[in-house]
Amino acid sequence: QQQQQKNNSGTLQHGHYSCFVKLAQNNGQWFRCEDETVTLASLSEVLSSQGYMLFYVKDRLEYTA
Repeated sequence: QQQQQKNNSGTLQHGHYSCFVKLAQNNGQWFRCEDETVTLASLSEVLSSQGYMLFYVKDRLEYTA
């Protein structure tokens, strides 16, 4: 399950970085973090952005002890 996505507008050397963060405490609501500003974000905003680094959390661990 995706939990965070990093975005960059510009080039990797110069540009502006932002990220989307999904909080489980808020019913899986997405937030856009940009510098010191945090705002609510829709799923369509997250899906239409060009993330270059995605972070996932596994729902359950499957292993044998």
